[in-house]
Amino acid sequence: MDENQLIEKFEAAIALIFLIRIKVLLNQRAILRNRRPLGRLWTRMHNTFNKRQRHSWFTTIMRASIERDLETFHKFTRMSPQAFFYLVRKLNSVIKKKDTRLRKSITVGERLAITLFFLGKGDSIQTVAWGFRIGCSTAQEIVLETSKALYQVLAQDHFEPPDTDEWTSLSYEFAKTWNFPNCVGAIDGKHIAIQCPANSGSDYYNYKQFFSIVLMAVCDAKYRFTLIDVGAYGREGDKQVYSTSEISKSLEDGSLGLPGPAKLPFSSKVTPHFLVGDDAFPLKTFMMKPYPGRTTGLMNIEERVFNYRLSRARRVVENAFGILANRWRIFRTTINASPEHVEHYTKASIVLHNFLIDTDNEYRGANLADHFGPDGKLIEGSWRRQTGGTVSGLTEVVCPGNLKL
Repeated sequence: MDENQLIEKFEAAIALIFLIRIKVLLNQRAILRNRRPLGRLWTRMHNTFNKRQRHSWFTTIMRASIERDLETFHKFTRMSPQAFFYLVRKLNSVIKKKDTRLRKSITVGERLAITLFFLGKGDSIQTVAWGFRIGCSTAQEIVLETSKALYQVLAQDHFEPPDTDEWTSLSYEFAKTWNFPNCVGAIDGKHIAIQCPANSGSDYYNYKQFFSIVLMAVCDAKYRFTLIDVGAYGREGDKQVYSTSEISKSLEDGSLGLPGPAKLPFSSKVTPHFLVGDDAFPLKTFMMKPYPGRTTGLMNIEERVFNYRLSRARRVVENAFGILANRWRIFRTTINASPEHVEHYTKASIVLHNFLIDTDNEYRGANLADHFGPDGKLIEGSWRRQTGGTVSGLTEVVCPGNLKL
């Protein structure tokens, strides 16, 4: 092979390599042309760090209200600035992100504010994203992560299952506040409205004709939640949800540590400690329910008085749900999220509810829950007028002799 042939082959190889390189570059340009840009137009143009610092609700509402308008701050976060900053410190080691050379991270305070606004106002994730100048998917991730973190950092101090001594203290509170001795809690279920999950059929469709998951909860005399089981299908009734719940299993096997039987006040009669529930719950040594026959008129006066007192004691769980939904208004809307995410939102709201009852005397409000007037008559709590709730099982009882309600 002479020198000219070698040169021709070399030039042909160079040309082939050049053509291959051009083809690769053209393919890369085509891919980039069809690829969705990083972030939506709103995110890239309006959600920059500088604009978020200037125009986010965290700056324009929260920071401004701390200095001049504490009422607005409270409406925005459902708590005082002191409680807010306490939570920021608790969450700092759990959800704090590192700054990079390209961008500064969203602070712990902003993440908490985003989550509290979402839970407290019940607005959509899209509205939250617009208001705080972040992307919609970012807002969703922040709310979910912060909800999990809130439960993690608060549950130990404000939602730990009671031990035997604490159950005994709770029974004293029920006897003192609601005149129902040996009662350690009231139990009931609440439907939390959700968007119908994909391919779920009628699993989440309840008898009230909307899609939901069920929150089964026990609360004490001060409207604090002590036990919860959340996530059951909405189509299941209270009886079925209770029978398959961890609460039922713990009561049956005795692992909850309820106190042993004790004497009733001013009596030698010994009765077990128990929860109170409505007709949907089974009658057990640890579960008290009303006498049947309320609609037939066949109950004697003692049975009617007992039912009245039981309903009055059980009403605290209705009020606990009412206060929860009044303060955390996500429960007054249809939540557009997966059932798993809604479970985390619910747990976060529960621990926030308990935390604020423990630390903020104004959280429950003077007239928010049912209460009795100077004449002894029941006055419905304001949450019932706001949500259309009714006082269940409470009818006036006329007592002969020295029977006392």
